[in-house]
Amino acid sequence: MFHAHARCILCGLWSHSRRERAKDRALPNIKSASKRLRQNQKRRERNRTVRSEIRTRTKSLLQTESADEAAEAYRKVASVLDTAARKGIVSKQAAARRKSRLARYVSSLGD
Repeated sequence: MFHAHARCILCGLWSHSRRERAKDRALPNIKSASKRLRQNQKRRERNRTVRSEIRTRTKSLLQTESADEAAEAYRKVASVLDTAARKGIVSKQAAARRKSRLARYVSSLGD
């Protein structure tokens, strides 16, 4: 039985979602399927780090109080969002929407 607060034997994490545990048990019988599984796991990790960076930079932007710091933080967030949109991690429309909302926030600090 899996305990919710037990450390994972495979990766050392303290908890996994049910979906992640199911992925750990997935053992394809076909070579191409196992390669596909490896590729998807790599891509998933890469995408998670990018999404995390977007959230982190957005939070740091929203915590700034001066207009100059906010403008600099906005440039960083916009750059990360553009890159993520270009690579397909977030959709182009979602990136544009977030940038628009953040730009509105930055301009409100300038007033």
